[in-house]
Amino acid sequence: MSVTTSTEKDVSVRIPTYTQDDTEMPVSERRPARTNPLAVVQQIMSYAPPLALGVLLLISWYVATVFGHVNGLILPVPGDVFSSLSEGLRSGLFLSNALVTIQESLYGFLLALIVALPLGYGLAKSRLIASAVQPYLASSGWARGSSPL
Repeated sequence: MSVTTSTEKDVSVRIPTYTQDDTEMPVSERRPARTNPLAVVQQIMSYAPPLALGVLLLISWYVATVFGHVNGLILPVPGDVFSSLSEGLRSGLFLSNALVTIQESLYGFLLALIVALPLGYGLAKSRLIASAVQPYLASSGWARGSSPL
């Protein structure tokens, strides 16, 4: 069986099909690819539960806020949330804040890299640095393998 794919520029690429003895199968013996209906159903069923849960959560959110079961200050109506989201995306507010967050994350990573790599190397290679830093590591809980947070 041969598969032909095309890109947006309508350039076709033919991928030949080979038999078990590594010779290309003649065109007369090739059959068209068939779609397995069971595979299609399985693919649809893999998307159905998350979509159903999402729809159920949205309906529950709407019912809880519109009929007054939840105060609007605690959980706003879905329409208000989506309008604020679209306004923030349209104005560019979210993009600028996302760029600031990415920048701060990269700076934090670089600072940790600059401090942690030399300190870790020094702890592993120098008894003087290890004896100087060990009391602080022990008091913070990191020496026992647990996080101080």
